[in-house]
Amino acid sequence: KLPGGRGGWKYIPPEEYKEFIALGHGAIFDLEVDITDEAPWRDPGTDLSDFFNFGLTESTWKAYAKRVRQARVIQLHQGKIHTFEGGDAAYDTELPPELAAAIAPQA
Repeated sequence: KLPGGRGGWKYIPPEEYKEFIALGHGAIFDLEVDITDEAPWRDPGTDLSDFFNFGLTESTWKAYAKRVRQARVIQLHQGKIHTFEGGDAAYDTELPPELAAAIAPQA
């Protein structure tokens, strides 16, 4: 089942969302609606707004989720790559003391 169940747009408590992720489906944008065990939004006479917000349908949701996944990949690849040679002090402080000493510049 999807977080929140039947009820349309509503707040999903963090615990319920974590439980959903723990089921192994990944985040909501990673959910493959084509292969879900249950798809009650496909039942005849079902009000799609009980399952999809903002006037979306199953097909428009899939297109939207795909765009979100693509945007996340692009954003991920635009981030700064931390290197040890760069002397990034904020990153280096996370190293164990013996490793930090081993790569510290020699005077």
